[in-house]
Amino acid sequence: MRRTRPITAREKVAPVMLLCGLLVSCSGGEKSGVIRSQQSHEQIPVTQRSPATHEQSLPEGLHQGVTSSYGLRAAILKPQHHAETTSITVKPDKKKPPPPSPEMIFRSKLRKADAAFAAMDYEKAEHLYRSLLVGSPEKAELHWKLARLYISTGESLPRSASLERRQWFDKAIQHARQSVRLDETCGRCHTWLAAALGVHADDLGAKEKIRNANTIKTELERALALDPKDDIAWSILGSFNREIAGIGWVERMVANAFLGEVPQGSYEEAERMFLKAIALNPDIIRHHYELGLLYREQKRYTEALRVFRIALTKPLQMKSDIQRKENMRSMTEKLSGLP
Repeated sequence: MRRTRPITAREKVAPVMLLCGLLVSCSGGEKSGVIRSQQSHEQIPVTQRSPATHEQSLPEGLHQGVTSSYGLRAAILKPQHHAETTSITVKPDKKKPPPPSPEMIFRSKLRKADAAFAAMDYEKAEHLYRSLLVGSPEKAELHWKLARLYISTGESLPRSASLERRQWFDKAIQHARQSVRLDETCGRCHTWLAAALGVHADDLGAKEKIRNANTIKTELERALALDPKDDIAWSILGSFNREIAGIGWVERMVANAFLGEVPQGSYEEAERMFLKAIALNPDIIRHHYELGLLYREQKRYTEALRVFRIALTKPLQMKSDIQRKENMRSMTEKLSGLP
């Protein structure tokens, strides 16, 4: 019987050395390194190529065999290559916004003028409106807004200052007429022309009222045909009907004979129109004030008192509202004492 001698450590690692020899022969003698045997602590020097050449040098199928037989990491023999990528963010060109158009500039300045009017700073509002008028005299909107400003200024003065009131109303008529000439389709232009003619005639007496009555009515009807939701036009038309209804039959006959035919008007129509104006814009003091005057003339004192009290709670929106509130406080005190 043959005796079997023990296998030495060198013999145990012989296959590994064989593999290393293959590696050395393929490496071309570049970087040197160390492979540690899994079955011994002996270090075997090897020469390593750069990872990029290992696959090309080893025979086909050796990578897998080496890895599976001897547990060498695949990363040593077959490294993974990761391409470096560069992220480039392309920022879009920031284009400058186009310069504002002349109309945009005009609207911006007009808003400032309107804000001054709403704040009842009429001196500033007039200055801004008129400065815009220099560059844009063809803008009908500027003319009717100036007419509105002049009407409110004149109405805010006491009736004793009749001459000064008339001067403001004359300027209002001038700008209102110009607004209509510039734009016949502008409803507000017709509204404020009727308003200017009405307050001017109110200061001049009954004859002037009758003389302008047909023109005022025509302008208001035109305004409402263009804009049925114009609460100011409804309110002024209500005042027109109230004034016409208050003309006695003798005055009417004389007026028809010498001043032309007086248009028809009634208290019922006036009430309907005031209520229409209030429904469209309940915060306007004038609408309530004129309705209260109508009820007082009809001796409907309880209703007049109720309407005046409501009107006194509304915010001031025009300088002429100050005078209206003073009148309503006085009338409220008198009406409160009536049965």
